[in-house]
Amino acid sequence: MSDIARPKSSGDELSVEEVNHDLPVQGTGGETIGGATTPAPVFISSVDGELYECDSNDATKLLFIGFVVNNTSDGIAATLQKNGVVPGFSGLSAGLKYYVQDSGGIGTTPGTYVILVGIALSATELLIIKEEFEESVKRLIASDNVKKEDNAEENIKSETYTELKEFKVRVPGTVKVKFEMKQITSETGPYNAYATIYINGSAAGTQRASTSTSYIEYEEDITIGEDDIADSEDGALVELYVRSGHNVYCTAYVKNYSIGYDVIKKSISE
Repeated sequence: MSDIARPKSSGDELSVEEVNHDLPVQGTGGETIGGATTPAPVFISSVDGELYECDSNDATKLLFIGFVVNNTSDGIAATLQKNGVVPGFSGLSAGLKYYVQDSGGIGTTPGTYVILVGIALSATELLIIKEEFEESVKRLIASDNVKKEDNAEENIKSETYTELKEFKVRVPGTVKVKFEMKQITSETGPYNAYATIYINGSAAGTQRASTSTSYIEYEEDITIGEDDIADSEDGALVELYVRSGHNVYCTAYVKNYSIGYDVIKKSISE
């Protein structure tokens, strides 16, 4: 496949290939990409402005912009086709939709996150189709990007689960919940401290138990459904419920409660 020189200047003539393939533009590779062998779906990194392969299982690599159609590597020129018909594939099934796959590439089955890239016109050509998005419809994907945190220490002696901390979330999806827990036993024991993540008063996470007298950090991805949002007047409550193993001798402590996530637009075709 030829690597047509870009960009054009005023007065330059357009080849038939350029007209048919919607004028690819020149960018810069951020990693090794073998686009001359098979066009690679890519995104532009917000960190360095360079092109990297998309991965539907990585929240930082979902913003498909087009295909790199030449071989490139970090700091080397990359030919990026953002629209139109992309040649150079093999084995495509005409008429089927193609999606970004986990760990890169494209296939007919959506990956972890649904990122449509186009429809095959033949075994070797794909028409780029970027999904329409509805600005008001979004979803959360769990990440280490902390959005809310409550670092204060709280404690309880009761053997009955009691909510000690909560955050309100107004968008469905998944969030990464983190907290630290320990216990102090005054007499015989030791006894466990227990904690579980709840949503709107119902257990949603794994029960954690510890006899440690030093803080241990726990983390878990928690899914918040659309029904969870609808069940509350102003969003779902992601709650930290805690109890002790003995209501006289054991005190359970928690601190550094946080949730992390990124927000992406949800395709109206999903």
